[in-house]
Amino acid sequence: NTGLQELVADVAAKANAADVYTKAQVDSKFATTGIQTLGAASFTADNDFADWTSGCVRQSLSPFTVRTAVQLPVGVTITRLVADVRDTNGTNGTVTLRRTTGAEATIASVTTAGTPGYHEVTATPAAPEVVQAGEYFRVEYVGGDGTGGQQICGVAIEYSIPAATSVLGDADQQPAAGPPSGSD
Repeated sequence: NTGLQELVADVAAKANAADVYTKAQVDSKFATTGIQTLGAASFTADNDFADWTSGCVRQSLSPFTVRTAVQLPVGVTITRLVADVRDTNGTNGTVTLRRTTGAEATIASVTTAGTPGYHEVTATPAAPEVVQAGEYFRVEYVGGDGTGGQQICGVAIEYSIPAATSVLGDADQQPAAGPPSGSD
């Protein structure tokens, strides 16, 4: 009986100890992040006049539209969209991340400043977007003035992985090298 009372007292003491955490504390303590990167070669152009030779993709059409589809790990929460854009003539362009399955919705969108130079632009979703099984997303860039001066060089989709979530595959997925099939 004495040993049992000591055990009960030990359990009670452990329950009140500083190293006991709630589920929310454990999740925040052990959650991690991931990133899906999409290089210029990941994008498909609306026509045959696209050029991938500069390490970025550009077109001599207005509007210039390229897009790619992506599937993210189930259970992660999309936290940020980051795009690398090169602009030589000061025209605006918009990068958008959309959910294309189920109820289509824009998750994050950002428009460049329209000033010449190399820009890293970011957008944060207005509401947390938890990826569900079978969901697909599209990243689209629309911009340019027909001179080929607006270029999309890459996009990253950042997400958080809750501690309770198991993500299969490499969290830092990389696109295949080279231009999409069927391009010049």
